[in-house]
Amino acid sequence: MLSGPPVNYQTYWKGWETTEEKEKALLDKIEALLANMCYKRYAMKGDFAVWQKPYDNSCYEERKPETYPPVCDDAIEPDAAWYVKLK
Repeated sequence: MLSGPPVNYQTYWKGWETTEEKEKALLDKIEALLANMCYKRYAMKGDFAVWQKPYDNSCYEERKPETYPPVCDDAIEPDAAWYVKLK
């Protein structure tokens, strides 16, 4: 979940000392990164945006090797959620 800039930039950008184009570009970058991570936008309403992690690993397996960010190496269990050290 993301709340605040750049979500709902169309309403608030003037108060952020920036431009509408810069805030749109920032939101586009965030959405592209999350799409590369196989997350799908679940909802965007008001000042909140929520993305959903995929249910399985099929999206990760279809990614091109040069896609950023890279997928973790095979030594890490892809479904592990707890007590996994960040790299």
